[in-house]
Formats: sequence, structure tokens, C-alpha cells
Amino acid sequence: MLYGKNWEDGLIDSGGWWHQTGDNTGCPNADGICYGSLSVSTASADSGARSGQISLPANTSNRQAVVVMHNRTVQNNQDEWYASAVMFPTGWRTGMTLADGTTSATGLFCPNYYSVNGCLNNVDATRDAIYVQFNAGDCSLSGTGSGCPYYMGNPFWPTICRGYSSSLCGMHYIVPPGSLKENVWYEILFHVYYTLDTSKGVTQAWVREKGQSAWSLKVDVHEGPTLQTGPTAFGTTVTASNINGWPSTDRMLLYRPPASSPVSVLEDNWCRATTFDAAASCFQ
Repeated sequence: MLYGKNWEDGLIDSGGWWHQTGDNTGCPNADGICYGSLSVSTASADSGARSGQISLPANTSNRQAVVVMHNRTVQNNQDEWYASAVMFPTGWRTGMTLADGTTSATGLFCPNYYSVNGCLNNVDATRDAIYVQFNAGDCSLSGTGSGCPYYMGNPFWPTICRGYSSSLCGMHYIVPPGSLKENVWYEILFHVYYTLDTSKGVTQAWVREKGQSAWSLKVDVHEGPTLQTGPTAFGTTVTASNINGWPSTDRMLLYRPPASSPVSVLEDNWCRATTFDAAASCFQ
């Protein structure tokens, strides 16, 4: 394991982790986001006695977020494995109702983020499912409006698919619609082979419920790039020649559009590793 976060030390910022919440940002900040709260909870944990509780208040005018980050760098053509456990408390579904009465998704797990065009291949949730969204390639040359030239996996626009074979287009669920349980810990293993090569990318996800021993492979995509190039939000530009060593962050988070009800999740046992077994050991 390279590094992890299991909250057992009772601290929000420790082991290289730092955060963005309402106690250290404005509301809204310069990006129009109002940040929620983060605390160490003893109500439930995937293992041990503590977990991280991420909460967003009702706000019908601004996007809301909480972000917990660990600094890292980008490397082209590199295998990486991640572990993350999440539990959705009672009332989660209500919290996914927007100000206009529709429902939304929220980001949960955004590894290797470096501000070109949103998250790379990442884990999100709706009110009743967990899924992987894909967003990669030379985003300065997409020619398709927002998003990158390799994109798929949004439950609200499931027919939008760019760059991938038609047989892969559509949703890639870790927990399919209608199956998501409240007050159950979901343990997720996430594997990405990070590459700019349009034919060599790998994205895989396994899941099990706390207490189960067997892993179930739910997402298995061997196609497309898994890194982004293009202009960043800070006026710099990531290219194939400078991407190695580019500053990046691994993120666990909640992020959603303006919504009429508060929402909260528990997250635990996050880690970044170099093998499947090392990542799986984070749940012990």
C-alpha cells in the first residue's frame, strides 16, 4: 500500500491528507461552490471504530461539495489499485432530490485529479446505484463541447458515448439501479492502468458488502485512454511530453448540484496500492 485513510487516529488531516469544507472556504467560493462539513464518526465503520462522515446542507442556489485529498503526481503507463468503502445512511435518497424536483448523481471517489476536464475514470452514485464514469483523452481537441473525446457512463445521458466501441457504450454499474442498500458498507476495489494510449487503457471495479469474502467483478473495460491532456483550470496545459510528474490529487468526496435536502455518507478504508491484494488488505 502506498498510503491510506481509515480515520482511526481520530483526525481529519493526517498522513498527508487535507480537506476542503465549509470551515476553510467561503460560501460560495470563487467557483460558486458551498462546502459542507466533515467529521470523524463513531456511529459506524467498515473496520475499526471510526469512519469519516461527509455532510452537505440543503442549498437550492449553489453546488455543494466536501473534498478530502492526498497529493500525488501523474505517471503515464502505470498500474494503480484503489480501495474505498462507503455507506449510505437512512435518508440518502431524499438528499439526491434537486431544487427542481429531479434527481442527481454525486461524486464519491475521484483518483488522480489534475484539473483538465473534471475527474478521470471515477466512481459516482445516484440515489439507487453506484457506477463508473469515463472521461479521458486529449480534451483540448474533443470538438464536442464539454467533456473529453473518450466519454461514457452518465445515467442522465446514457446514450452519450464518445470514442469507445459501441459494444461498450452505456452504463457500467458497480451496484445496479434498485440494488443500493442504505446502512450497508460497500467495499470497492478499483483498478486503472493509466495511459494516453487510446488502445491500452484498463478500468476495473470489484465490489462486496462488508462481511462477505468473495469479490464480484462488475466493471471490466479494456479500451481507450485513461488520462487527460489539455488546458487546466489554472491556465497551464498538460501535454504528452510533460504529463509525467504533473501535480495531481487522489480524492474522496461528495459533490452535487443545488439540492433541496441535506445529504450525508460515511467513507472508510481508502487506500492507493500497487496490487489487487495490497488494496484488498485495506479492508482488514
